[in-house]
Amino acid sequence: MGVNSDFGRSTFAAKGPVIIGENMNRVNAYAGKVGGETIDGWLAGRKWTQPLNDEFVATVKAQERQIQDIGPDFGRRLQNRIDPSLGRPPSSVYGGERQSLLDYGNYQQLYERAGKYQGGVPGFDP
Repeated sequence: MGVNSDFGRSTFAAKGPVIIGENMNRVNAYAGKVGGETIDGWLAGRKWTQPLNDEFVATVKAQERQIQDIGPDFGRRLQNRIDPSLGRPPSSVYGGERQSLLDYGNYQQLYERAGKYQGGVPGFDP
């Protein structure tokens, strides 16, 4: 499949901003709060893979969709630093998404960073 794939497009019409970030539970919760969409809607029941994730990013860029980035899950990263059995290391998938969006004009960073393990989206993250 390539960027021209029609799979999932019927269920992924431009309804609102596309939300990305670290930790899909958090990303989906934020998207629900603001009427946004995530990769889960685009997948339309398909099992996530890295190539599909790459295609998702390419597709939303080709559609010139607004992408809102809620950033790292700072709490999970801190938990991982304190006790790796409680948290998870930084997501390489999310890192790759951010890299591929560096020069994308419809990218909006919503999170604030106050250090390596502190930050988040004001009014959303604890």
